[in-house]
Amino acid sequence: MAPTRQQFASKKTNGVPRTSNSRTSTKPPKPATLEAMENQRLKEELAKCQQELAVQCEENQHLQWQINAIKRRELAANEREIEIIGMKDKEILMLISRVKQLEYMDMELRETLKERVTKHTEEIKKRDAKISKLDDEARMLVMMWKRVRDEFDAYKEQESLKMEQLEKDLDTLRKTVEVAANKDDQPFKWKSCEICLEQYSYEENHVPRFLSCGHTVCHGCTKRLEAPSGVRCPFDRQETKVDYAAGEQLPKNYAVITMSD
Repeated sequence: MAPTRQQFASKKTNGVPRTSNSRTSTKPPKPATLEAMENQRLKEELAKCQQELAVQCEENQHLQWQINAIKRRELAANEREIEIIGMKDKEILMLISRVKQLEYMDMELRETLKERVTKHTEEIKKRDAKISKLDDEARMLVMMWKRVRDEFDAYKEQESLKMEQLEKDLDTLRKTVEVAANKDDQPFKWKSCEICLEQYSYEENHVPRFLSCGHTVCHGCTKRLEAPSGVRCPFDRQETKVDYAAGEQLPKNYAVITMSD
C-alpha cells in the first residue's frame, strides 16, 4: 500500500537536530567560530532541504501511483465499455435479424390469411346462393303443402258429406228391408252365401266379400274358388285378379253385414 500524505508530513521533523536559539554567552564569537556556525547552519538547511526533497519525491511517487491506478481503472472501464458496446452491437444485430424474420413471417401470414379470407368469402357466397335456392324451394314446398292441405280438406269434407249421405241411404235401405221382412217371414237370400248357404256374419269365414263381377260370397268360399290368377266366380265364370291371399284382398260387403244383423 502506498504511503499517505500524513505519513510524509510526520517525517519532516524526524532525524533533524533542533538548534537552540538561546545564547550561552554574551561575548561576540570569534571569526572561526562564526564560520563554523555558518557551516553548521548551512548543513542544517541542506539536511532540511534534502528531507523536504525526499518527502516531495515520496509524495510525487504516491501521486504517480494514484495516477497510474486511475489510468488502469480508466483503461479497464474503456475495455469494459468496448466489450459492452460489442455485446450491444451483437444484440442489435440479433434484434435486427429477428425483426426481419418476424417481418417475413408476418408477410407470409398476411398472404395466408388473405387467401383464406378470399376462399371463405367465395364459400360463403356459394352457401348463400344455396341457402337462397333452398329458401325458394322451401317456399314452393310450403305453397304446395298448403294447396295439398286445402285440397285434402276439401276432399275430406266431400267424403264426409258422402259418408253422411251414404249413412242416410243405408238407414233408409235398412228401414225398407225391415219393412219388407215384416211382410214376409221368409229369410232373404242375400243374407246367406249362395254357395255354402251359411248366413253372413262378422266371423272370419262368414264375412261377405265382393267379386269384381258384382257377386258376393263368404270368405270361406273365396278360398275354395281360388284360381291360378285370382278368384273365379261360380255364377258367371269371371275371374277377380288378386296377387296373394285372395280372401284378404277382396273388399268386404259391409252393407250386407249391417243388414244381416
